Amino acid sequence: MHNAMDKTVFIVEDSAALRWFMIDTLGVIKGVRIVGEAETPDTAVQGIVATHPDYVILDFHLFGGTGIDVLRNLPAELPPIIFIMISNHPDSKYRSIAMEAGAHYFFDKNSGFADIRTVISGCKMSGRF
Repeated sequence: MHNAMDKTVFIVEDSAALRWFMIDTLGVIKGVRIVGEAETPDTAVQGIVATHPDYVILDFHLFGGTGIDVLRNLPAELPPIIFIMISNHPDSKYRSIAMEAGAHYFFDKNSGFADIRTVISGCKMSGRF
């Protein structure tokens, strides 16, 4: 049964090992529920539309496309979703592209998991990253 206070998360990452790590890491946060996962843009869009998550963790580079493709192909009528983009290339070029496409946060895939946990657990962070 879905608790109205749950924070739902959908994970889009092409590395199965990293998806499992995120599921294990985020799934232990009280009130957080993982509602789906995907490794391609098409399956991500389908899963996000089907589950209406509160948060989407979205890898920049995916099998068969990018996280930007996901953001651009989501229907406009979806309820509000917080998009957390992650990348192995955390330079300003990728950050700008992600933010312009609709990401709310942008973190380094190698060092940003504490920040992701902070955002999803509801702790305040200053502005968009």
